[in-house]
Amino acid sequence: MEWKYYEATDENPLTLTLTESQQFVISYGNKIMESHYLVGSHTWLRGVCKGDSMMILCKIQNESRKFRLKFSSTELCSGTQQCASCTATLRKYFPLKAEGDLEAVMAFEECIAKEDMDEARSLVGEVSVADMAKALSGEMFASLPLSYHHSNMPQEELSTILRLCLSDSSFPAFVGEVEAELKNIVQNNKHS
Repeated sequence: MEWKYYEATDENPLTLTLTESQQFVISYGNKIMESHYLVGSHTWLRGVCKGDSMMILCKIQNESRKFRLKFSSTELCSGTQQCASCTATLRKYFPLKAEGDLEAVMAFEECIAKEDMDEARSLVGEVSVADMAKALSGEMFASLPLSYHHSNMPQEELSTILRLCLSDSSFPAFVGEVEAELKNIVQNNKHS
């Protein structure tokens, strides 16, 4: 694995944003580096912080990614204080631990990887609507049967439809409604 480094400059500031709609966005200039919807993220996002740095592990199905944020000092507070403030905010959405040494961080990552592998499972045959909603929302780590990995839509049509959706000003609201409905399906299944 190779780390990519991005350093903030006047032309390309690194910005961490938490929107009112609970979207966590990290941008570098006008380029979005990470974007995660935090509702239900406690099942697939984990983090650890030390001093002025925070490492976040994103694990969805069988794929995982890590990214590290190093907070800079400002005139008003240190990088460590900036990190602590960010930790306090993000801790409301997903587990974020403060650790004292590198060995503890490594042990934490190994524990998460093992825990996620234990939780992962393969769905076979027909998949219920509830299990599909759990898999798509990240509530359950599962690999879908191969028949669910194929789309009948030609690539050109998919591209056109996606571009039309992205140009529609109501599309973000629609996506939010879809996510809310997925959450409702998962919640209703837990209660039945």
